[in-house]
This record gives sequence, C-alpha cells and structure tokens, in this order.
Amino acid sequence: MWKNKTFYLVGLFLSTVVLGLSSCAKTQPTAAETLKQANQLLEMRQIDQAIAVLETYNTTHPGNRDILESLAFAYSGKPDPMLAAITFSQLAEQLPDQPEYFLYAAESMANGKDSAGAADFYRKYLELRPNEQAVWQKLAQQLEVANHGPEAINALLQAYKLKPEATIALRIGALFLLEENQAQAQKWYETTVTYGGEFAGDALLGLFELSMANHAYTEAEAIAAQLDKEHPLRLETSTLSGLRDELRAWRTKQNETLRIAREVALKEAEDKRKKEAEAAALLAQTPPAPDVLSDTPVVSIEAPATNSTDTTAPTETAPTPLPDTKMITTANVAADALGEARTLIQSGDYEAAAQKYRQSLANDDSPPLVWYELSQVYVALGDDRYAEAVALEARRRAPDDSRYLYNYLQIARRTLNQQRYFDELIKAHDKFPSDPDLTLILARAYLNLAQNRRNAALLYREFLTLAPDHPEAAAVRQELENF
Repeated sequence: MWKNKTFYLVGLFLSTVVLGLSSCAKTQPTAAETLKQANQLLEMRQIDQAIAVLETYNTTHPGNRDILESLAFAYSGKPDPMLAAITFSQLAEQLPDQPEYFLYAAESMANGKDSAGAADFYRKYLELRPNEQAVWQKLAQQLEVANHGPEAINALLQAYKLKPEATIALRIGALFLLEENQAQAQKWYETTVTYGGEFAGDALLGLFELSMANHAYTEAEAIAAQLDKEHPLRLETSTLSGLRDELRAWRTKQNETLRIAREVALKEAEDKRKKEAEAAALLAQTPPAPDVLSDTPVVSIEAPATNSTDTTAPTETAPTPLPDTKMITTANVAADALGEARTLIQSGDYEAAAQKYRQSLANDDSPPLVWYELSQVYVALGDDRYAEAVALEARRRAPDDSRYLYNYLQIARRTLNQQRYFDELIKAHDKFPSDPDLTLILARAYLNLAQNRRNAALLYREFLTLAPDHPEAAAVRQELENF
C-alpha cells in the first residue's frame, strides 16, 4: 500500500515537470518577437535590457543574422565598441557578399579610440572592395592617428591614384613632412598648388615652412609674396606667422650686407683708380723694360663644341646589385605576404604583387629590401611617381647603403627635371665620395648635361683612382684621351 502511494506521488511530480517544461517551450519568443521587444526597449533608451533580451535569444539560437545585427547596433549605442566590432565582424564573415559590416566594425573601433583596430577592419573591407577611394582615406586617417606614417602615406597614394584630388595631395605632403622626407613633401605641396583654390594656400604655407627650415630665404620671400597676393592674411593668421619676423630680420641684415658690399666695392674701385693713375705717372718717368718671355706655360681648357646635341642622361653602371625582382625564384619565396608577392612576380601579375608587398609592409615596414622590391614592381607597371616615392622610403631606411640611393637615382632620371636630377647627383657624390659608380654617373652628367668638360675630366680621373680595374675603366680612359 505504501509503495503504491509512493509511485503515485512520483508519477504526479514527473507529470507536473513535463507539463511545466512543455508550457515554457510554448511560451519562448520567436526571433521576430525578440526583435520587436528589443526595439521597444531601445526606443525607451533601455539599452542594457535590450541587449539582455537579444543575448538570451542568441545564446539558444546562435547565428541569426537579424538578431546579430540588432545586437551589434545595440552594443554601439551602449557604447561598447569592442563587442560591437566583434559582432559586426561575425556578420561580415557570415555574409561575404556584404563587406559593409567590416566598415561598421571599423567605425565602432574608431569611436572607441582604437585606431589600430579600426585600421585592421578597413583593410579587410579594402581587400574585397579595393576601389573605394573614401575608405582608403579613412584607413589613412586611422593609421596617422596610430603613428604609422609610412602606411598612412601608402593608403593616401592609393586614394590619389583612384581619384586625384587637392586635399589628398596636401595630406600626402604633410605626412611626408612629418616623416622628414622634405623632397617628397615639396613635390606633393607643389602638386597641390597646381589645383588652385583654398588647398593651394595651405600647400604654399607648407612650402614656406620648408624654405624657412632650410634657410632658403630668397625662395621663402617669393612664396610669402605669392601668399600675400593669392591668399591675403593666410600667413599672418597661421601658426607660421612668427617666421615672417625672422624673414624680415634676414632681409634687413641682407640689405645691410649689400650696402656694405657696395661701399667696399666703390672704395676698392676708387683705390684701384688711384693706383692705376700713380702707376701711369711712374711709367711715364721710367724707361721701357726689355721684352721677357715667361717660362710659365699657358694652360688652355677646351670648351665643348657648340653644335653638340647630346643632352641625354649619363650612362649608369650599377654598383653591387640588389636582388632583381625578375630573378626571384621559389628558393627565396616564403609562405607569407612577401612570399606571395614574389610568387606573383614570377607569373607576371605585378598589380597583385604590389598589393601583397603593401600587406607585407603593413606588418613590418622596416626592411629596406622590401621597399626596393616594391619600387621595382612599380617600375614594371610604368608608374614612375609611385616607384620614386617607394624608392625614397627604401633609401631612408638604409641611408648608408649606396645601392638604394643608386636605385632611387635610376628612377629619378624619369621623374625629375634636368636641374633637380643633377642636384641629386651632386648630393649623392657628396654623401658617398668614395663610391666609384656614383662618381662616374656625376662625371658623365657634367659632360652630357652640364657640358662642363673640365669637371667631367676631374671626376673621370677621380673614378680611375678609386677603381682602376672597374669594367668601365677602359671606356673612361678612352673618353679622357678623346678630350
């Protein structure tokens, strides 16, 4: 009897539990009901409660797109940028045809002041949509905030390549200036000036700052005059206004120096006139001396022929070569972005190779060799402007290696005007006076560009002293004999 009663009670209890569970299952809200309840809470600004409702449903029914999207935007409103970015990223990976969620993730990280994280999500978006100029600019902005200057410059170069604009050229110039690359800063500021408008005034301010930093005061005066004419009060209302006082002080000192120089010249001319008059008076009283032939030989330097039309750039003989991108083989291909770039070079896909090189540099921008290889890829693509910018980065990272300077000079022949290229050759020789190859380039530049045989001959002899067994030595000796 007791046992029967016990079994009855246990059965009754289990029936009650089953009925309770069945009742709970019937009352569990659907996704649509959950979204409706969450939206009502969000409208009442009860964000935490809305998140709790959505998270509860997502726990039992993970991966629902509408729930995840609502949850991501709820995290953004809290704000919880990290959770919002992670949720948006999950959506982007679930829906590869909608990479816009990567943009939402990037913006969430940017709102959370995580510039490096924002840049990562912008990169993921650009891997799928590489022709979005505005996104390249946003990537550059986040990289700049994260103090990744070279990467920010590369992002802006991509944006400018897609659609050249004055504002982008101005930003590139400013970033190059921050990276202490004055040559590229000047180039991009000058490019911005050609667009005219308000950005031209900012670019002229940049050029003015560069000129003052280099004590090129005459050039700074000309830029200041242009600013006063085309953009009145722009200089006075800028942070560079104090430099104008420095420029005026220089002009005052310069005028005083010129005044003293004129006075000295007048006095010297007067003294000379008096001495000549005294000598003439003395000569009139002294009998003429016999003619005497001087034993000192007269040295005559032959001038270049006036009908010469050879103005081509000098022949360049490479120093110890860097690796040739065309000779990259599977032996030096690694299983990373750099390795993929070199593999793509073998197949002749230079556009894809350039993208992989940029990915490699985003991870580590310190190796000059990688910048060098990317410059050669741009040369192969016929994009000399980008090749020059990248070659300069390689040179900046290895300033004491003349091979990277030599690579830059080879590219600069096609991008710089004759005078600027000649100036770069002189600077190169000053930095590496014992480098026979750079000495030879400058010698031939003096001969073919400057039409200066005297300096060319001096540098030819210097080259033969540095490298008497150089492959070009015999040709140089023959050229010296032809002089």
